Amino acid sequence: MALAGLVLTVLRFAESDDTPAAGVGESGSAAKLDGSANCPTLDLQSTVVLTELASAQWSMVGAVAAPQIQGVGPMEVSANGVPRCFVETPAGAVLAAANFIAFGTGRPDLGAELAASAIVPGLGQNAAIEAAGAASVSSPGAVQIVGYRVDRYDPQSTDIALAVRADDGSLASGDLVLKWSQGDWKLIVDPGTGRLPELRTLASLGGFTPWGIG
Repeated sequence: MALAGLVLTVLRFAESDDTPAAGVGESGSAAKLDGSANCPTLDLQSTVVLTELASAQWSMVGAVAAPQIQGVGPMEVSANGVPRCFVETPAGAVLAAANFIAFGTGRPDLGAELAASAIVPGLGQNAAIEAAGAASVSSPGAVQIVGYRVDRYDPQSTDIALAVRADDGSLASGDLVLKWSQGDWKLIVDPGTGRLPELRTLASLGGFTPWGIG
């Protein structure tokens, strides 16, 4: 797959059934829930540092690998496997970003559900849901997350860059802005199109922490 194809598949929720990774519970489990996002109530895990991302367990979502760390995220999934509930730390934000990209690419049939769950409510979310409903479902090909970078973090918003590799070996990066909304990390997208920024071609993983299924 060329990078031109990645722009359409990795960073669009509109564009293939996998079981949840170990430790992930389904929504409506017996875990204690808060009153906003129905996510398990956790103490702020300031000890969950970015270096712990190396311990992530990866499971396939279609042809794309998605990460999970028990107690950090995702801690809940829908009946269809859409991930949610990530802890309010840099590591939780990176896991959220990676899962959203993995599911948006690996399960195009779940585009509308993912947009409703993973995007900040508003015009952008509405546009993404509408685009997902209008899009034809097709297999985007194998794309893997191979690195991350946290450009900015505070407990209410964060800027994450993810590096991805296409099946032809080419590298690209995508910038994602996440906001802590309704008790979970959610994406901010273009209010008119519901899309994320386009990918940038990478010559190498310089500046990124290597991270992926291996």
